Amino acid sequence: MSCLVCKRWGRVSASEGFWGRLFEVRCRPLGFSDKDGLMASIKLSSLLCRGIWSSPTWRRLADETSVLVPFDGVEHNAVLKPRQGSSMAILKEKDRGGAVLYGGWTTQGIFNDIWILGDHLEWKLVGILRPHVSTYGHVLTKGPESDTSSVFYVSGGVTRGGYGGATNQLVRFEIPHDVMWKSPQETYSDVIRFSVLRQPFTTDGSNAGSRRAYHSVEYIFDRLLLYFGGFDEDGVIADLELYDIESDTFSKPSVLTSGPDARFGHTSVVVSKNNETTSILYCGGTNAPNNMKHRFGNDVEYEDMYLLTIHSADLTCTWDTITFESPNGVSFQRCHSSTMLGHPNSILVFGGGLPGTNSCAMLSLNVEEKSAVMRDTLTTLSPSSRQNHSAVWLKDDCVLVFGGASGTQEPQEELGDTFIFTITV
Repeated sequence: MSCLVCKRWGRVSASEGFWGRLFEVRCRPLGFSDKDGLMASIKLSSLLCRGIWSSPTWRRLADETSVLVPFDGVEHNAVLKPRQGSSMAILKEKDRGGAVLYGGWTTQGIFNDIWILGDHLEWKLVGILRPHVSTYGHVLTKGPESDTSSVFYVSGGVTRGGYGGATNQLVRFEIPHDVMWKSPQETYSDVIRFSVLRQPFTTDGSNAGSRRAYHSVEYIFDRLLLYFGGFDEDGVIADLELYDIESDTFSKPSVLTSGPDARFGHTSVVVSKNNETTSILYCGGTNAPNNMKHRFGNDVEYEDMYLLTIHSADLTCTWDTITFESPNGVSFQRCHSSTMLGHPNSILVFGGGLPGTNSCAMLSLNVEEKSAVMRDTLTTLSPSSRQNHSAVWLKDDCVLVFGGASGTQEPQEELGDTFIFTITV
């Protein structure tokens, strides 16, 4: 049998078309040009025959250039400015196509712009939320999806410099999927349909929702937004809160077990879901009052993980502490990113840290096996150390990472670079 396999492999590998297709799939995304194709194919052939084509790779996308975009009847000089505290979500859940980026803090102020990264891997401006108050430290959450469009929710965030002015505003907007294939020069004035569900600093009793920033929000059971943590003007927050999209109301779920301490800068990832329950993994964070560079005395940088299970029937919640086995130890620094990969129960954690002491470490978690592995991905193509960046899982085991705040500059520098991290198997 082994001889037969070798003979078949020999015939396939001798095909010029085979190597051409393999080059397009495996080598071009790594930056090889056409003139490098033959050498890349030879190297790839060696790797495949030895069975070790499994190393992760970083690829930096081209820096953005300014493009004149007609919007609201005026041509805007549209360029994605370096920023931190923005938020990103997938455009199409069905085939993991495209990414949506909203807002953030830049050196020129706080922005309320919406950007799309489509199949051509180029950022383009598609809308500006008005009269929505500009924020950073908000959460962009993907909601329901149809065959032609997706709904998104922007919740919370801070509205002033120095991490001040935490808000409870909530905005819904909808993006058609065909925006991914349109050119940046096309008019988008009627593309984004949005509605303000909660004005900034709404105070109409229990139905206002809590003010919070640097929190987490997950869309569950096709009708609810589940909030956890964050900070406001009074400090860090520990509670859970539900927003019912259908009834337009906020409520507090019943929590049956003790959970995490108050925190912000943590991350959340849905690890399993069905019609009856949803399980969400929460990682790290800090109990500092905000993300300013200096410490505040009794700050704790959390290295823990909690699994929350919520039941659809009565919306009761249970917390469980999760311990992962790792030869390197598990460390989740504030304002890191974590995102699910294409493989079941696989999560990728990147960056984070106290401003000025940021990390570019990458941790791979297997939820089912409760194991953690520190990935050695440092190359000349790797992102610099950063926190307060955005990340989202795309198709084909790719994670998109954008922007953030540099940990090596004094004062801290906003970043505008875009990377794709790929794990090939």
